[in-house]
Amino acid sequence: MATIQKHPQLHNRYRLQYKHPYRGWKQKVYQSLKEAEDQLAVWQYIEMLVRTGQKVDHLLEKIEKAVTVGEILCKYEKSKLSLMTNKKSVMRYKNVINNILEVYGEDQPIKTLRTDTFKGYTGWSYFKHCMAQKGRVNRGVNSDLNMAKIIFNWALESDIIDNIVVKKVDMYTSEEMDEVTFKQWTVDEMRLLFTHPELTEFQKDLIHVYTMLGVRAREILGKNTQCPHKSFLWEHVDFENSLLYISPKKVKGRRAVYMPQSVKIIFEKWREYPMPLDFEYTTLRKHMVSISRITNISFTCHDLRRLHAQIVERQTGDMQKVATSIGDKSINIASTHYAGVSLDTQRNIANEYVNGLNLILDH
Repeated sequence: MATIQKHPQLHNRYRLQYKHPYRGWKQKVYQSLKEAEDQLAVWQYIEMLVRTGQKVDHLLEKIEKAVTVGEILCKYEKSKLSLMTNKKSVMRYKNVINNILEVYGEDQPIKTLRTDTFKGYTGWSYFKHCMAQKGRVNRGVNSDLNMAKIIFNWALESDIIDNIVVKKVDMYTSEEMDEVTFKQWTVDEMRLLFTHPELTEFQKDLIHVYTMLGVRAREILGKNTQCPHKSFLWEHVDFENSLLYISPKKVKGRRAVYMPQSVKIIFEKWREYPMPLDFEYTTLRKHMVSISRITNISFTCHDLRRLHAQIVERQTGDMQKVATSIGDKSINIASTHYAGVSLDTQRNIANEYVNGLNLILDH
């Protein structure tokens, strides 16, 4: 029999346990006792119909179609987004929510979203079609679908819905992905960037710090309006032990990274300022634009991280070392987005093969 109990962990929440005719025992959590009691009456009525051999499918269909896309997205914003401290992540989630609402509307039933047909397209195929019409690339659409999966899985785990809304099969396959392109630094560009006579001392120091550390741009910025708790301050620089405590992307807290001697010397020069890099990302980008104009090299802040990765790859030929050097766990990401296998490494591999073959033939 369906029952109501106070939730043992959530304050002022009530847990309804009921037996679904086809799926067995289920539970849902409600914010008020009245809402829980209303649903209790519904499921007790369904139980009575089942016991007396009467039809219940029409009632089940009505109940399960009641939850809409708009309701779930609204609940997620109030329950999860309101607690997020990363403004950039909040904005990204809100963009995804707006895209979903633009495509399906607020009243689309969650239960049938994957199976309903929209202008000849079924389920999430329609979302992909609409995003393509807006000029979105497949990789970006998959990013939206991954975030949608997080949202709807939260609803599933919170007992708001009882069906999986986004599955792996709904996404673009690796074969359908757009080819990833990124800046490949030439040797001439590398030399020019580090030795151009018209660059100021500060500009040269800035380039050296970023290329030497291989960190993301915001990880060593003193001012971070999107995530103030990730701001990099002097308290995060350990001169005695040559360590920097940065707050990496998608990581809670900080992790220690080695501070090379050359970076330590530059930071010592900058100690007169309130923080190591006393400005925001917009200012950093202006510095990079200025350097780009002086050197006539087209690059972004993130391309300096790629430069670090590519120098490590050229020197070692080891993609694991490349990934480690930029603080990335994935060799595939390092290879795809930062430093593909260089021609120098390919030549070295070819030469090693020839040397190995000659040793075999000589014996």
